[in-house]
Amino acid sequence: MRLPIYRDFTTSTGFGTARLELAKPKLCSSGVLPLTIHQHTFTRSNMESDIGFQAALEEARKGAAEGGVPIGACLVGADGKILVGATEVVMGSGLIDTLHDAKKHKAEIGALENAGRLPATAYQGATMYTTLSPCDMCTGACILYKVKRVVLGENKTFVGGEDYLKQRGIEVVNVNSAECEDLMKKFINEHPEEWNEDIGEQ
Repeated sequence: MRLPIYRDFTTSTGFGTARLELAKPKLCSSGVLPLTIHQHTFTRSNMESDIGFQAALEEARKGAAEGGVPIGACLVGADGKILVGATEVVMGSGLIDTLHDAKKHKAEIGALENAGRLPATAYQGATMYTTLSPCDMCTGACILYKVKRVVLGENKTFVGGEDYLKQRGIEVVNVNSAECEDLMKKFINEHPEEWNEDIGEQ
């Protein structure tokens, strides 16, 4: 399966390996590259093989490899298209959470920022994929942009604003991904001070 995006990205899914290769961008009138993912019913059983979740997970893996906080996010429009700005794909923040600047590089907010200037309707009905339960800051951003659904990798290492999202009418799906949990446990064990700083704890 070949999809036109700006940089190489390889992900393993339940259906094999999808290689997303570098290609010359072709923007539509709204400034969004029409990269379509498969349609599905949102259940925990099929989320781990979903390309939106796999894109977020790949960002988390990259964050771990680069020594940052292993949290990734991906924003997918209501029409099943990954929202893409003029210069980069919205697969996580594009600015992976780092130990020195974590507060500025929240993954979900980065995904929204990297989408560029889009009409409000582009976000309404969208799905935010994130590898960890969203913090209060990212919860607020999802509510502000009126996303329809938040798919999270796990909430055993951290519980964010899931209840508030539900109160505001946003669907929350927890994948309960063992890999997401393992990535976070490893980081928290190795960098407890940085993690506490990231979530505002002593």
